[in-house]
Amino acid sequence: MSIRTLFVTVVAALAMSLAVASTAAAAPTFSPAGSADVRPGSMTFTDGAQCTSNFVFFDATNKLYIGQAAHCSGTDGSTATNGCEAGSLPLGTKVEIEGASQPGTLVYNSWLTMQQQNETDANACDYNDFALIEIDPADYDEVNPTIPFFAGPIGLASSTRAGETVYSYGNS
Repeated sequence: MSIRTLFVTVVAALAMSLAVASTAAAAPTFSPAGSADVRPGSMTFTDGAQCTSNFVFFDATNKLYIGQAAHCSGTDGSTATNGCEAGSLPLGTKVEIEGASQPGTLVYNSWLTMQQQNETDANACDYNDFALIEIDPADYDEVNPTIPFFAGPIGLASSTRAGETVYSYGNS
């Protein structure tokens, strides 16, 4: 399985679990795409490290999250790539989000989870690099999940096939 296919599979599974956590929950109301300041591609700053966010997620209670790579909160330098061994800042770490008035909070990190689970599979350790930042409710009115160039999450999902190459923001 290629890195991109694995990444797309993990992101899709996470998105589905967050978005479909409760069928009774309605999707949150988002800021119009043209005026949203927090969106995929917004820069995130975690204890001095600068990264590019990936997607916007929401859960059954309509809390909003923005994704970034787990290595963005890593503590062992920019060349550390083994999430089962590399150090990371703890959950609860504040993360500045470009366009947000308040910092977000690191609430999930695949590296920390793999370490807690004593993961040793090399493919999981080297290629599972995902984190979620909870967006402060004060900034919900600045959030939009679309990626206009690619038609946003709905357009992307309906125009790609399983196994097809998908490009994203970032330095993969």
